[in-house]
Amino acid sequence: EGNVPIHEVSVTQYEQAYRRTAPTKWTEEETESFYEALRLYGTDLFLVQTFFRHKSAAQVKSKYSKELRRNPDRVTAALTSQSRKLTKQTFERLHGKIDTSRHFKPPASPLPGEEAEADGSVPVAGQAGTGTGEVGDEEMPPPEPEYSAEDESLTTNRLMALFD
Repeated sequence: EGNVPIHEVSVTQYEQAYRRTAPTKWTEEETESFYEALRLYGTDLFLVQTFFRHKSAAQVKSKYSKELRRNPDRVTAALTSQSRKLTKQTFERLHGKIDTSRHFKPPASPLPGEEAEADGSVPVAGQAGTGTGEVGDEEMPPPEPEYSAEDESLTTNRLMALFD
């Protein structure tokens, strides 16, 4: 029972288990954009990839690895002395206006010495919620979105792809 020989398992049947993206040539303009993305986003290759919607995460990672080998001084300079702070204005210029209307707004907290009402609302001095749109009559924010196991799996797979 314990002396059963181990038979080698062929891995050729698993060759197509992981999709590979085809290697791609980067134009000089794309390379300059790559360094601009490094200056803004650092080594966060998911954010760097936002500059290149037609390139896969693997292609961006491959480009980073190649540039690190071929031009280590240029990569280091882009990440240090030439790096730029990412501002809201720069982000919106590159990706479009940020829509904050759907952002989570936490409910108000009671002031020190006040207690929340039984329904969880916060009392406002001298005002009752009448539905008239007055101060203190704000609607509750929408609940936090729920994430499915599939969402979590997709996120995990994207992260793991960086390490391929």
